[in-house]
Amino acid sequence: MKEFKHENILHKRHFDLQFSIRFEVVDDVNFYSPFHWHNHIEILYVLEGKIDFKIEQRKYVLGDGDMIIINSEVIHSSK
Repeated sequence: MKEFKHENILHKRHFDLQFSIRFEVVDDVNFYSPFHWHNHIEILYVLEGKIDFKIEQRKYVLGDGDMIIINSEVIHSSK
């Protein structure tokens, strides 16, 4: 069985919420995030372009205006 890296997401509290939100804009055409998982949900929204996304064994190709939500502790990667 493969072992996957646990991504530890560090964040600052900017709002008085019971949860935290982090926004990140990635505009690198060579971006690659190998298989990993974390304790947070992840919401990915594609502003423009295309991204190949894998959640466990399923493959998705997302384009302009597409969004995907990944639950916590689910193994995923993107390219």
